[in-house]
Amino acid sequence: MRTDPAGDGVADVDIGFAFLPAFRAKGYAREAESATLAFGHRSLGLKRIVGFTAPDNLGSIQLLEKIGMRRARTVTLPDSTEELLWLVSGTSPP
Repeated sequence: MRTDPAGDGVADVDIGFAFLPAFRAKGYAREAESATLAFGHRSLGLKRIVGFTAPDNLGSIQLLEKIGMRRARTVTLPDSTEELLWLVSGTSPP
């Protein structure tokens, strides 16, 4: 998915994950997202990769921070009223 939550005209690539309850808390998300992030930066040359999560989703926030993403700000995507936490890896948003 490509988005422009910074409003800076740069379409960002975002990463995401979802697991059935039986497969949560087993390290799969960290392994997959870490590899995806590294591939995006190193192999594809992406300058910035973003992730979105609900501000109260502490598990996802902790996971995204463990793989090197940092909190940037909260955003509301077009056609939505839900406020999301925007995490960034790579070039910081303005």
